[in-house]
Amino acid sequence: MLALLERLKDDPGRYVQRSVANNLDDIGKDQPAALHATAKRWLRRAGVKIRRVVIEPRRPRIGGTVSIGFDLEKPGRRSQRVLADLGVHFVKAAGHASLKVFKRK
Repeated sequence: MLALLERLKDDPGRYVQRSVANNLDDIGKDQPAALHATAKRWLRRAGVKIRRVVIEPRRPRIGGTVSIGFDLEKPGRRSQRVLADLGVHFVKAAGHASLKVFKRK
């Protein structure tokens, strides 16, 4: 499956891009190491570097707010669209964790 996604990852079609992202999400549930390695490889090839991540406050309170910021760097003058997923694990009343994914363009 990863070989197919590798061939489709740069497709300009919105639905193809969304399909690649959904498949990566599914792979990450069962094989997080494979997803991490693939994401690192794709970022390295694209020349994108994560320069800084800031999370405030460092220890959020239940019911409070959290600010998350990050700086990405890509050499050259050509612009590039980026979609970042932020996964947050919430602890439910029954004690089990539930993942909520926020998307940022």
